[in-house]
Amino acid sequence: MKDPLEIIATRRHGKLAAKEEIYRLLDDSYKGGFQYIQGNHLTRHDREYSVAYEKRVKRSVYVNFVQPIIDLLTGFVFKHEPERQYPPGMEYIVERASKRKSLEKFMQSVCTLGFMYTVGVLVDSPRFDAAEYPTQADRKSAKLNPYACWYQPWQIRDFALDEFSRLEWILLDDSRVEKADPLTGPVKRTIYRLWTKRDFTDFEIVHNKQTGGLKVVPGEPTPHPVGYVPFHFVNARDVDDDYISDSPFEDVAILSRLDYSILSYFEEMLASGTFKTLFFPYLNKDELPAEIKKKGLSDSPLVGFNGSMSQAPFFAGAKLEEITPYKEARNMLALEIFRKVGMDIDRDKSYVQSGAALGKEFEKTEALLIGMSTALSECEEFIIRTASKWDGSNIAEDAVEVEYSKKFQGDDVNDRLVKLYRLYDTGEPAVRQETLKEIVQLTLPGVDADKMASESMERGPDVPDISLEENNSEEATT
Repeated sequence: MKDPLEIIATRRHGKLAAKEEIYRLLDDSYKGGFQYIQGNHLTRHDREYSVAYEKRVKRSVYVNFVQPIIDLLTGFVFKHEPERQYPPGMEYIVERASKRKSLEKFMQSVCTLGFMYTVGVLVDSPRFDAAEYPTQADRKSAKLNPYACWYQPWQIRDFALDEFSRLEWILLDDSRVEKADPLTGPVKRTIYRLWTKRDFTDFEIVHNKQTGGLKVVPGEPTPHPVGYVPFHFVNARDVDDDYISDSPFEDVAILSRLDYSILSYFEEMLASGTFKTLFFPYLNKDELPAEIKKKGLSDSPLVGFNGSMSQAPFFAGAKLEEITPYKEARNMLALEIFRKVGMDIDRDKSYVQSGAALGKEFEKTEALLIGMSTALSECEEFIIRTASKWDGSNIAEDAVEVEYSKKFQGDDVNDRLVKLYRLYDTGEPAVRQETLKEIVQLTLPGVDADKMASESMERGPDVPDISLEENNSEEATT
């Protein structure tokens, strides 16, 4: 029979484990930059040798579709401040929900993550000496208040639900690197914390480097006053009703990865067409000096071939006119990415669309926004109620009510314009042409949109930048 402690060390929820790769891709796709390029997302061709692939990775450029779309959706959700009703005395959790953020700022981070994948929120409380802080007023004065922190899906090891879909227990990864002493090296500690309805217990996983085995060191169970597992799942779409997200951004991340590879091929084609290779004939391979064979002739790489074939020297490389398929493929991917979240452009309509028609196109986006607004309302109510369990005030279930706006079509034209400006900023000529036509249709009804858009593209117009408040995620610490 397997040791129960060893089971704790190896527990992993099946569906979360199966989706961890796509979750990591989503996280890299949102953050972009160096993290994405170093994330091993560039496809290596079967006939590509390793050195060439490594150089291509270093030259690669990632165009981030995921971050601007998710930030745009988050901006929609927080366009109107949520309505909150809660009893006096709970202001502290609204003013400072996490260790560094107000409840609203904290929920913006949760919203951003929740659009991508399943994110969990734990409501915890700092440790303190009950003799030193005997009353609730003492604890609040010392700012020893309950707080919230979020967990990404790879930090959620496993969980179990009862017949009413309530948590029986959850196992969280609280691993950390400790480096409090500047005179010693950092120490990585692997710690899993098991939360139940009554208590929590830390299990430290110690790996033996020599034998490859592991040892599990359990801590003492610590009771908590909440009465249920103080953890809440958040995501925008849960098809199977199992708390595991089924996000459309999984498709967006996969399409973005394909675009990343195509853009790399595109760059390779441009480079090889610009810096061509010189093919030079010889009768004896020793006729070519070693330095020329190594570095090429002038600024051109050089390849020798048998001169007995009476072939004159020639340059060879990619033909720049062959880049068109790459550009068309990227335009197609960009449009498909925006279609996944309802931000597509109707390429077949050349007439001015009514507000109702625009609203119809917005339905897919609206469904995502309503799903997230509902999830955030439930999460905020959970945070405030659970904080009251920790601090002893135990407010009633119906004493807290949080309502995020679910009206996202009242300003159809303005909202649509914001999305169109973002589409325009992708920089693809085909996308810009179509977005300019719709911007004209929305702002100047009755004007020939095709003609104006074409003329604008020829002049190379600058569309004003419309920016939304950025939402910066932070790592959870417990």
